Amino acid sequence: MTTEELKRVNIRVTPEVYEWFMNKSKRTGVSMSSLMFLALEAHVQQQLSLPYTCLWQDESAGCGGVKLQFYAATNQDLFV
Repeated sequence: MTTEELKRVNIRVTPEVYEWFMNKSKRTGVSMSSLMFLALEAHVQQQLSLPYTCLWQDESAGCGGVKLQFYAATNQDLFV
């Protein structure tokens, strides 16, 4: 993906979230922006894989009604 294809976003976070990322950045030497990007990327990947995980589990495995909801979901519905 090229820089031109990437979208810039500005967000506001709670002081607790800010402090966590600030401390993690200081400990690791990785910028706060990079850490936040990695956290958001991991969250999106987890959300995208959830429907496929639930399809392979039965109701007793914890997916419950989510299985049916995501089974019929389109890609747009996954971000709701």
